[in-house]
Amino acid sequence: MNVRRNRNRSLLIGAPVRNREWIIERWMNAAHESAVRAGFEDIGFLLLGDPRDPTFVEAIITGPSNTPTTIMTAKENSYKSGDTKRHWEHDRYREMVSIRNLMLDNVREMKPDLFLSLDTDMLLHPNAILEMSDLLDESNFDAIGGKAYMSPNSTRFPSYGMHGNAGGLLRPDTTDDIEVDVIMAIKLMTPAVYNNIDYHFDTKGEDIGWSDSARKAGFKLGWCGAVVNEHVMKDDR
Repeated sequence: MNVRRNRNRSLLIGAPVRNREWIIERWMNAAHESAVRAGFEDIGFLLLGDPRDPTFVEAIITGPSNTPTTIMTAKENSYKSGDTKRHWEHDRYREMVSIRNLMLDNVREMKPDLFLSLDTDMLLHPNAILEMSDLLDESNFDAIGGKAYMSPNSTRFPSYGMHGNAGGLLRPDTTDDIEVDVIMAIKLMTPAVYNNIDYHFDTKGEDIGWSDSARKAGFKLGWCGAVVNEHVMKDDR
């Protein structure tokens, strides 16, 4: 189905990168296709990572034509060329907080109408941005999370959470559009949100720190369960 809305707005799609040259072409093309299908014509990409990272060259060579890509570099002390393993300990979470806040600084300077923070291991469904932007337009949500599963082999951990009384995150799977406490990995933000909410350290990840800050500031977070986006959790070359 080739659905399009007439959206006379700019959409910036951004992410930190680290040794993602193996997936960046697919990531950019899937995101661009989804944005075009949703009716956006003013589309751009923003990538941030260590200047030694080969992802940048691959992105420039293979990214969608006639779509501007802004490259930001910031040296990472923990960077190792060719290391595609996932290292999620507290020091890495703190590093990601700094990196994502650097990205937000640049987003604020570029002033897009909408900013999609999209992890580079997420390949968007063709209708993902259509569904998220429609929900944003039709609801009182200030930011929308897209659906993916954070586990490689199950549907137990969808990409949202509700804070439980025992301190954990409750994450029942659903196809509904719902208000949530936490969104992660795929986050479509209005200017009010990206201009005012920074990332903060949390022992479970910087997306939890960001979501908690957004809600404390009075913003409402939604999650779109209509379509499932692909989470590629390892180098599959």
